[in-house]
Amino acid sequence: MMEDKSLRSVPDAGQNDDGRGNADVAKHQQTAIVRDTQHGMVRRGRALGILAAAVLAFTLPSGHNVAADPAHSQVASAGETAKSSQIGSYGMLPIYPRDIEDGTYDVTVESSSHFFRIHDASLTVKDGKMSVRIRLDSSSYELVYPGTGEEAAKTEASDYVKITEDDEEWSVFTLPVESLDAGFPCAAFSIKKQKWYDRTLLIEASSLPKKALKVDLPDYEAIEKAFEAEGVDPSTLGSTDSGAESASEAVSGGSDETNAGTAGGSETTSSANGISGSDETIAAGSGASSVTGGENRNISDETGEQRDSSGPEPVEMETYPDGKYSVEVSLTGGSGRASVSSPALLTVKDGLTYATLIWSSSYYDYMIVDGEQFDNENSGGASTFTIPVTAFDEPVKVTADTTAMGDPVEIQYGLCFYYSTIGDDDLIPQVAARKVLLIAVVIIAAGAVLSFLTRKMRYR
Repeated sequence: MMEDKSLRSVPDAGQNDDGRGNADVAKHQQTAIVRDTQHGMVRRGRALGILAAAVLAFTLPSGHNVAADPAHSQVASAGETAKSSQIGSYGMLPIYPRDIEDGTYDVTVESSSHFFRIHDASLTVKDGKMSVRIRLDSSSYELVYPGTGEEAAKTEASDYVKITEDDEEWSVFTLPVESLDAGFPCAAFSIKKQKWYDRTLLIEASSLPKKALKVDLPDYEAIEKAFEAEGVDPSTLGSTDSGAESASEAVSGGSDETNAGTAGGSETTSSANGISGSDETIAAGSGASSVTGGENRNISDETGEQRDSSGPEPVEMETYPDGKYSVEVSLTGGSGRASVSSPALLTVKDGLTYATLIWSSSYYDYMIVDGEQFDNENSGGASTFTIPVTAFDEPVKVTADTTAMGDPVEIQYGLCFYYSTIGDDDLIPQVAARKVLLIAVVIIAAGAVLSFLTRKMRYR
């Protein structure tokens, strides 16, 4: 018998097809929407947390993330290291990539150790950067590091440069290079001793073809002859390999950052980058008096006569309004191991220009510019000074006092600020890092707030 479809029960207005009430369905749908919203917020909160962690990983100083390689953590002591040989010539001025035409050139590389002999080397200059490929006369090393042995022992294994063999079975490695005619540290890891040994290398700019250089090199032979004429042996003033910052050590042959006791007040002047520069000695005898401290002091010139200094006069800036900028700066003089951070902060205030210099050492306690003393502004880290910029595109003679060897010693330097490089202060690494850190803090704060709201909604 056929079923009469008209007799089927019809859901009443208060029921769903599955028999549930419409109110129950609506409540179920609302619960599902809330749950999906919470899940989405949690996912977004997690994504922000991951992004913040990534930003911090690139922002925090490398020392917070570096895991030292225990297999390469030993450093040879001074007693285990052979005496270093003198490299370079007194008063050498660094030659930078901007001074060299792009290309690859055979160069001469000096080494401070006869156990780390250089067979030959080639320098590559491209797009403002340099690297050197070196072949060693020794197979005693497996790794090198562009820094000191102490630094190498504390860094990750991925930062080491592995020494390989070329087709002729020479030991070969390639390192980045900042400048020529300036000694740079290169730690080498001994296969036999399983320790890092400190070496210093120097690439001779004079070994480049003349057509490769955009500048004329100083005549270092003439400089040495000038010392000889004064009865001074330049070798007793140290070398770019020394790195010491002590007048007493320099007189005994340890450093070229020196107050020469017998220089007779002479000043050695050379030029690089087409600009006159100086790496000079302050005479401690022969009638000339050295700078000793205080402001607006009378200073002796090379003749021994007193000249009055009314203090430095900052350059009047007409092109740039008051504000903060960056500017590239180079440092000459001393042993070549001390440096200042570049680009540096350039401040224009009331139309006058000032530079904030951050040194590679924490031992400088004051600087002198045109007779006026400027004290260190950072007692807890790298020595920092704000000084007037008295000239662009030419050396500015300054004095820096160091306490690295105990007794304070004043060392003469030359600073050159390059006008064409003035740019936004974001180019300064320290400024850029602070801005990235600020962004990271904002992201972390936003993630924390979002996470709090998510948890609050979850427990309602």
